[in-house]
Amino acid sequence: INRPTDAMIRYEIGILAQQLGMPKLAATWYKAALSINPGMGIASQALNSLDVAQREPDGKRVDGTN
Repeated sequence: INRPTDAMIRYEIGILAQQLGMPKLAATWYKAALSINPGMGIASQALNSLDVAQREPDGKRVDGTN
């Protein structure tokens, strides 16, 4: 990426990964955006929504992690 400090680009790549059904990759990009801009609310919300989507009804994560 030619703009190494552009959090929005990383967030948008996360959106694309999520739309393609790649939640782990999406989470990686959302976290990258947040590492550049910790106050980026939309990236934080997107990451939280992924976490919620990956949980079973009993609250446990589908991938077996907490």
